[in-house]
Amino acid sequence: MLLLIKFLANIFSLLNSEVSPKQIAAGIAYGVLLGLVPASLFATFLLLLSFIINFNLAAVGLAAAIFKLVSYELDPLANRIGYHLLTQVPSLTHVWTKLYNMPLVPYSRFNNTLVMGSFVLGLLALIPSFFLAVLGVKLYRTHFRDKVLKFKVVQVVKASSFYKYYASYKDIRGQ
Repeated sequence: MLLLIKFLANIFSLLNSEVSPKQIAAGIAYGVLLGLVPASLFATFLLLLSFIINFNLAAVGLAAAIFKLVSYELDPLANRIGYHLLTQVPSLTHVWTKLYNMPLVPYSRFNNTLVMGSFVLGLLALIPSFFLAVLGVKLYRTHFRDKVLKFKVVQVVKASSFYKYYASYKDIRGQ
């Protein structure tokens, strides 16, 4: 429960901060991609890449968690897309063969229809989710921020000793 409160506090502090909407949206868009790809070496690589590129990790985590749940509903579509790309496009057969014969690439499970289709869906969702997230953050900041801050739940959490401790800890760490 404490972890959930900390996570929600990070999200609300992120939305209420002066961080650029585009920077938050980039984290959300990358989280969409990360959430759609099934667990594999490839997903681990994408996760490590999010630390290197320095996306906003709270935004990445939120979007990845949401889209990990959504991905189960998209699995039949992803499976059909992956099957089509891996078996029905003769011009790509040479590429798949080359990739499969490389040292570590087969462990990424790229040759799994679900992994391939989910990755393609994630790539297709990357740009639209970025622009939708920019729009959403701007709408929140202009129309809903003041209303949300007036909710009793938010006021109770902000008045709690845990939140005060967390805020002072966050200030000390410089985050």
